[in-house]
Amino acid sequence: MQDHEKSKEQLIDELQDLRGRLADLEPAGPSEKEAQSSGTEQSRYPRNDIEAPIVFIGGFNLIYAQGLNLSQGGVCFEISEHLPFEMEFDLGGEVHKHAANLIWMNRLPTGRSRFGLEFESANALALLEAYKESAAKPSPE
Repeated sequence: MQDHEKSKEQLIDELQDLRGRLADLEPAGPSEKEAQSSGTEQSRYPRNDIEAPIVFIGGFNLIYAQGLNLSQGGVCFEISEHLPFEMEFDLGGEVHKHAANLIWMNRLPTGRSRFGLEFESANALALLEAYKESAAKPSPE
């Protein structure tokens, strides 16, 4: 059956299935791995790809941690407080500033690192709407 012949519900089901399979192939952040191993499923918002440079400003002083294990390769620890960041980036010609907390980090096989930050306030919805509006506009030639 061709995609244009499918109902909206069928397309959404297929999309969710593909996202699930993609998530299985991509390295997950620690919080996702913990949720999977404990048998609980974490809800995730739909992702929207962006290509925007982001400036991060760390908003923390001293952070106290509890060491969990130590090896020749490194140390594992837990903290009980958030690692807050402020960030700003240009999206469609408009500068956006948001506060967020680091919720996961993952080292990629390429040597790069991937971070997940959770916005502190609901005004992130306005950011998503602004992104969708700027992505829908035709690019100037």
